[in-house]
Amino acid sequence: MSARTRGFLVLMTTTLVVISALAAVFEATRNRVESNRARALWRHAQSLTGVDDLHKRGTPPAAGSAIRLDDGRGLLFGSVEGYGGPIDFLVLLTPSHAIAGMRVIRHQETPGIGDFIDQPDSDWMRQFIGIDAESVHQIDAKTGATITTDALWRGVHGLVKKVEGLQ
Repeated sequence: MSARTRGFLVLMTTTLVVISALAAVFEATRNRVESNRARALWRHAQSLTGVDDLHKRGTPPAAGSAIRLDDGRGLLFGSVEGYGGPIDFLVLLTPSHAIAGMRVIRHQETPGIGDFIDQPDSDWMRQFIGIDAESVHQIDAKTGATITTDALWRGVHGLVKKVEGLQ
C-alpha cells in the first residue's frame, strides 16, 4: 500500500470518528437544548405580555402560530429569513390587531450591524408599536441593515395578516 493511500485511509478514518462523535454529542444534548430554547422563549413571552404562567402551556407553538390570551390579546410566534439566517420573533397584538409589542428572540445577523433588533426599546423597534399589518411598510429602514429590516417587515406583516385572516 502506498503512503498516499495509507494517508488517505487515515484521514477518512479520522473524519468518520469525528463525525460519529459530533453526532453522538448532538443526540445526547438535543432534548436539553430544545428545553432551554423553550424556557427562553417563554421568558421572552412573559416579558412581552406580563402573563406569568405562559410556560405552563408546555412546548411553544411553531412559527406562524398564535395564542389568544385571556384578555383578548394575541401572542404570535414568527420566523423569517434574515441576512445571516432565521430571525425568530414574537409579536403581541391588541384585540383590534394593533401591535402592542415585539421581541426578537433569536437571530444570526451581523454583530454591530443587525444586533439593534436585540433591543426591544431601541428607536427602530419602537416603530412597530401601535401600528397594524398594513402600516408596517411605513417603518424606516436602518442604514447598513436593509436586509434585516426588510426581513422583519415581511415577517411581521405576513404573520399579522395571517392571524387577522383567522379571526
